[in-house]
Amino acid sequence: MVKYYLYHIKGVKWGMTKRTVKRRVWEQGYTLNDVCEIIEISDIDTASDLEQQLNIRDGYKNQIHSYKKYIHLYKKLHTYSPLSKKGHKKSQTHCENISLSKKGKKINWNPLTQNNWKPRVMIGSKNPNSTLTESQVIEIRNNYKTGSYQSMASYQKLCYPNIAIHIIRQILTYKSWKHI
Repeated sequence: MVKYYLYHIKGVKWGMTKRTVKRRVWEQGYTLNDVCEIIEISDIDTASDLEQQLNIRDGYKNQIHSYKKYIHLYKKLHTYSPLSKKGHKKSQTHCENISLSKKGKKINWNPLTQNNWKPRVMIGSKNPNSTLTESQVIEIRNNYKTGSYQSMASYQKLCYPNIAIHIIRQILTYKSWKHI
């Protein structure tokens, strides 16, 4: 069962999290010494409503929409996020969409037009994982075209025993090293 925690930072806000309060408060730049009260609730709607009521009661700036709606918007936003691509920073569009979702505005997220992430592919011997060169690949293909071998496996064992059979097969069937 998921537990939600309401926490009060005196003079700042009432906040809500489902993670540990210590971590959430630390992410926001506070310490546990700044937290006055912690309330544990198991229902997200109850916790969200209570957070809004307490923020209004104490005169703090309140969220425009409930926590449950915000979670839904945030998950929808991250479906095509550049963050899901390993090693990439937040894009400007991504940051703008997060800010729109926090304000309760509609997000127009089209992955085909707004996701400009493209992997950099290093082809051939420029790839740091490559053990072969272009000249070796040409030599492998030309030697096999002579037709004096019964199979790719026998060709590999006779001519290139230190290169794996699956690499030879990919080279000869043009699944790899297509540019040559």
